[in-house]
Amino acid sequence: MPLCPLTRCLFPTLSQVPTESDNPFKHAPFTFSEFRRNMMFAPLEGDDQEDMFRDDLLNVADKAGVQAGDGIVIDKESLGRLKKADADSLSEEALARANKFITDWYWPKVQDYRAAGMSTAYAIERIQLIGGSNARADPTGRDGGWGYYRKAVQTLFNRPGGVLNVVEEVMDQAGATPAHAWRQRRDENRRSVESEPLNEYDVPLPGGCSKYMGGDVHDAIAEAVFGPGALGTSGKPDTVYAKVGQVLGERMWERLSRRLTKSVMRSRSCHETCLVMMKDARRIGSKEAMDDALRALKRWQIEAESTLEALDAPFNRLKGELSEIYDQQGYTMADVAAAMQRRTRSKREYRSRKKISKLASAMDVSASQEAYELFCETLQKSLDAEIPLGPPCNRVQLLEGYEEIGTEKYRGVPQEELMAHLGLQGMSHLPLGNPGSPGSKPINLMCHQVAGICTVLEHAFTAEEGRAGLATMICDEVGLGKTGLLIGVIQMIAHLRQQQESSPDKKLIPPPLATGK
Repeated sequence: MPLCPLTRCLFPTLSQVPTESDNPFKHAPFTFSEFRRNMMFAPLEGDDQEDMFRDDLLNVADKAGVQAGDGIVIDKESLGRLKKADADSLSEEALARANKFITDWYWPKVQDYRAAGMSTAYAIERIQLIGGSNARADPTGRDGGWGYYRKAVQTLFNRPGGVLNVVEEVMDQAGATPAHAWRQRRDENRRSVESEPLNEYDVPLPGGCSKYMGGDVHDAIAEAVFGPGALGTSGKPDTVYAKVGQVLGERMWERLSRRLTKSVMRSRSCHETCLVMMKDARRIGSKEAMDDALRALKRWQIEAESTLEALDAPFNRLKGELSEIYDQQGYTMADVAAAMQRRTRSKREYRSRKKISKLASAMDVSASQEAYELFCETLQKSLDAEIPLGPPCNRVQLLEGYEEIGTEKYRGVPQEELMAHLGLQGMSHLPLGNPGSPGSKPINLMCHQVAGICTVLEHAFTAEEGRAGLATMICDEVGLGKTGLLIGVIQMIAHLRQQQESSPDKKLIPPPLATGK
């Protein structure tokens, strides 16, 4: 089987389906428990779910199980653990279209080729998929559902704990990754006697995987993905599953090669920094210089572990040299490293506690609600005050220089009138602000900040039906006081939202900028 995109690699398994079958999902590999677990499919009726779903993997809540003929069925509990974008591609509608693609569009075409005396492999080569390898989900169904099937398989393969994670684990255990291959090349380069050894980072990265990943690895991948059901009497996977294992392995090799290229670049930079720090540590010999070198070594170690350099002699030699420098000054590098780790952990815990301490308690929320209700009661007494400003205009053509850019329309307008334009007649501060801690000065917005809040909110509301609101650009580093301005905008939006949910007798008159009056 020639190499193909990942999303098509399961098509050859249709050779295991009898020609007279009306539903490929009723047959292998969709009946294999291990394969269904790796693909996050719901378990079949009668499967031993205790054994099938181990503690470290996703559990399936539907204890009743499903029928194989139901096709791709994902348990809702498992679906809830995915990111929203991934979960959307596995919605009931998307999966229904993906299943119909196999049963109603693709499989009948394979049956036609078989009826003409052709093989499944021949049919797969001849069937043209609308949209090709980059097909997107097409709600019109012109592609037969191929876009939905492609996206579903792609999501299930790439999810955490999915098929590609299984493949990567097998390759890592077999020492058949680009990182292992590059380590072998570095070792051969260091032992070279025919020519001068290259710099470690000048050793070329491995290209193709044929030299490093043979049939045994393909078989191991196939067994890990499909389970024991894919094995024949010889203990090896059937040929069709081994070929799927080959596609999965080679595609994963390509992915790991791209990852290794980036890791090597970062490792080289960290290594060069580490050498400079080591030189300073030898020359100066101070505790501070040694600690700087140790921190640089730790940063390099992070990258060196992904490239497997941390297992090699150059890394360990440099680590040993730094340890000797510490010993000469009466320190133990292991103790210093442990102390650094404790300080790092303490800082991390402190930042975590600090974030939590900033969250409002139930008492804070209650006090804020009481303050807001008092604010609204005070405001309600001045609802009859005259609104001095006219209707807002929220259409600004920046490129044509049409109307104002910024808040020129509010130049010279007193803050009391600006507050009235926000619907806060007679008030000196915005709603939903916390009273503040004892001894703390309250935040008082400046007039230009209130004008900015008016401008942002005017743009957010539509002046005419059918026209969307406008975004507002806020300049940086010009002394506007962006934080206070943006907090004020959030306070006003929360206030307007709260008013929508208030009872009629407590509802305030909407501000002019929200009504266009």
